[in-house]
Amino acid sequence: MQVLGMPGPEQVLTVEYYWDGPKTGVARFKREPHVYECVFDDRLDEWSWFYLLKLIDPETLRVVMERWQIWIRWEEAHHTGRTTMSTHPALPADRPRWLQLTRILDSKLEVSASSDLAANAEFERLGPPGASGPWSVMWSTVDRASLGHVARGGSFLQSPDINPDLYQRRYV
Repeated sequence: MQVLGMPGPEQVLTVEYYWDGPKTGVARFKREPHVYECVFDDRLDEWSWFYLLKLIDPETLRVVMERWQIWIRWEEAHHTGRTTMSTHPALPADRPRWLQLTRILDSKLEVSASSDLAANAEFERLGPPGASGPWSVMWSTVDRASLGHVARGGSFLQSPDINPDLYQRRYV
């Protein structure tokens, strides 16, 4: 079970789901855009530090970034009191396009539970508090077999048997 380091921080492009840190979104991995998705550790009943990744093509990235800009406009309006949670996640003028982009992206942003690309992620917030960032991430690839059986449980990836040694290696 070898953990291989990756040199230097990579750019986090989006944070689609946030729970005490980024759990899903798009980030650079070896300078290429990848969807990342955190694996929930059923044994510990909490989010792990391990992610499965999937490379995305330039057109998908373009659509992702267009939708992200809609979200950023909404978040800015919400934080400055120009809109309420009732409009979440897009301003009324942006809502039709948001829905269109979401339909396009639904299947393209799901990471398969059988993905061979697994990594430990250490996210760092580069700006003020908030899920939107900006963020960077340090990836360390992990032997995929060490995550054990991973399955999609509802909308999240879950594993009942992540190798506990991986958690120890994180601090070595």
